[in-house]
Amino acid sequence: MTRLAPVLEMNDGAPIPQLGLGVMYIPDEELPDVVADAVRLGFRHFDTATHYGNEASIGEGMRRLELPREELLVATKLPNAADGYDSALRAFDRSEQALGSIDLYLLHWPQPPKGKYRETWHAMVRLRDEGRVRSIGVCNFPVALLDELIEDTGVTPVVNQIELHPAYPQPDMRAANAARGILTESWSPLEHGRDQAPDHHGDRPKPRILTGGRGSALAPRPWARGDSQGGLSRAAGVELRRARFETDRRRSRRARRARAS
Repeated sequence: MTRLAPVLEMNDGAPIPQLGLGVMYIPDEELPDVVADAVRLGFRHFDTATHYGNEASIGEGMRRLELPREELLVATKLPNAADGYDSALRAFDRSEQALGSIDLYLLHWPQPPKGKYRETWHAMVRLRDEGRVRSIGVCNFPVALLDELIEDTGVTPVVNQIELHPAYPQPDMRAANAARGILTESWSPLEHGRDQAPDHHGDRPKPRILTGGRGSALAPRPWARGDSQGGLSRAAGVELRRARFETDRRRSRRARRARAS
């Protein structure tokens, strides 16, 4: 199977496919089949979170695959309610039980008012050092808080997953990540399927209905391909489910013709 996208190297030496499938909005009961369909299409990177409530279904989908597990990358995220050293360790235990194994563990939100992101990062470093997770990173971290983590532990996150799309390209944040050896990963790469129109409100284009053709969600970063920073993208599952529907419909037609003949 040809991969959908190049494989990048994170700052800890581990590989990560540049295009991943985000599963936040995919119904839980569909996920095992969606995982199988995604793998057939070439996906090797799957992104979930405890907050999404579907880690067990992703784990079930992984167990059904005939593909060697080492060819896949599964990322999940620490829930906001589990920040803090001991809470983070317990939360990882639960995610590991649901998923089977975790390749990339992310601190979902920094939550500065709670002041626990540093001790949470210490717990994640411990998990990495003990070999329970291969790589650790963060989501939605501004520059100042990234530097706190690095200075406090000497461990730089491998990725910083941030909102990133044509309406909100965040060049300064991407440059700051790159300067620290952190890969930028996009969430909402197509802004939840909305078009980025030329008229503005404030400094961001007004959302409109996406007019791109079928399959556009499988290549959500053409607007950034000239960027040398080599960012990652987490694609939504809408087009994948549409492709699966078309496949099922064709199979049904063939079955009806076979019965009629």
